[in-house]
Amino acid sequence: MTTRTYNALYEVASHTDDTPFKAQSNSNLQSPLNVHNFTNRQVTACCMLCSILNYICCPLLGIPALIFAILGTEADKREDVEAAKSHAFHLKIFNIIYTVIFILHATFYILVLIIVILMSITGSFDAR
Repeated sequence: MTTRTYNALYEVASHTDDTPFKAQSNSNLQSPLNVHNFTNRQVTACCMLCSILNYICCPLLGIPALIFAILGTEADKREDVEAAKSHAFHLKIFNIIYTVIFILHATFYILVLIIVILMSITGSFDAR
């Protein structure tokens, strides 16, 4: 099976919404794990969930991410490919930044918790 046939079958299998399917052939796509095989709609839908979680945990980063997710969804509905790609790119950047900040924040709180537990075990909190 050629790469083009494989990619066309993958696009058909991954098509989940009610809009008419438009076959796209792109010969430089190589596997279904290649990120370019995913449509902007799939990327935006995936990132929309992350953006909602971002908004719940950190509204400062969640609000712009949600705005880009909504703009990307609307651009995809209009079939404006360039705008959808741009919004999906910015959305991914916000989600990556939030993930890094969240990991650093969680690591800090885990270290503080470990220090407090060690201080309570060694008796550092006891009055002298």
